Amino acid sequence: MMTAASVASLLEGRDVSAVLTMAEQLFRSITLDKLSLEALSSSEPDASQYALSEPCAFGDVHVFVSHSWSDDPLLKWEALQQWRNEFKARHQDKEPRLFLDRACINHAHLSDSLACLPVFLAGCNKLLVLRGPSFLQRLW
Repeated sequence: MMTAASVASLLEGRDVSAVLTMAEQLFRSITLDKLSLEALSSSEPDASQYALSEPCAFGDVHVFVSHSWSDDPLLKWEALQQWRNEFKARHQDKEPRLFLDRACINHAHLSDSLACLPVFLAGCNKLLVLRGPSFLQRLW
């Protein structure tokens, strides 16, 4: 976690311990059963999506979902559902917890949340990449 906080502090010019503390306070997740196709259809901030997410601790989130907003939302949704079914089959039907930017980033504190992204990624157990045609061409 400290390495991720160090990376975030270098990128944002903030103190490492301050970034780590802020990330602990802002870290959230959402269970996949609370999401809908709509959540992947627009990159516009939506307070109703954020309201579905919950504060959580580092290590409690199964995956950090990385994707491109330019890619087909239906294809991303179908890939998420396939991954969900496989996850539930391996974990006694437990609903997976994930970090998805639209639901887990507080857009009222966007710069703070973006500064914490390396820590948020490190706080998740795995990275799930929904790679579509534009994924490798995006800026971040």
